[in-house]
Amino acid sequence: MKYIEMKVIPRGGVTFGFVIRKVFTQLHIALVDKGNGMIGLSFPKYSIKEKRVGNIIRAFARNKEDLLRLSLQHRMRRLSDYVEISEVRDVPCCVAYERFSRTKGFSFGAYVRRRMKRHGETREQAEEVARKAMSASGQKPPFIMVDSASTGHVATVHIGRSPAKDEGDWTFNSYGLSSTAAVPAF
Repeated sequence: MKYIEMKVIPRGGVTFGFVIRKVFTQLHIALVDKGNGMIGLSFPKYSIKEKRVGNIIRAFARNKEDLLRLSLQHRMRRLSDYVEISEVRDVPCCVAYERFSRTKGFSFGAYVRRRMKRHGETREQAEEVARKAMSASGQKPPFIMVDSASTGHVATVHIGRSPAKDEGDWTFNSYGLSSTAAVPAF
């Protein structure tokens, strides 16, 4: 198995959120164009406590050609001051696996509006239920904003992480995430 590592480096007053959004958008476009569902992403510095995916993104493939087809150096050329991209590397042997999947974030306002509409509750009643549901669901997963080239809208991609026994079925969505496949964790 092979991988490429991208390290996001905010500089000169440019925020991390802005840079990661641009990098992830380019990755998404590359995965839509050339990924064929065979490229998985990991976020080694992921922290649910800090609500950040971290500044390192790794793209994994079963062979070097799949990674080279993404043309990440070329796609990220305008971001070269803010992202360092490694050459294709071999995954170390005897690694654990983890799954990065798209999850839903908890939107307090949307939840309250839905409760009011579906259950005929007052705002106060719906907010009380929403507070209980929010505390029961735990912390929100980290997210990345992505610019959609097809719709022009901004998508919020919440990313969950969980351990896995093996790589699974090795199929990924257009964000490089999967609920059934896992990538090496190191």
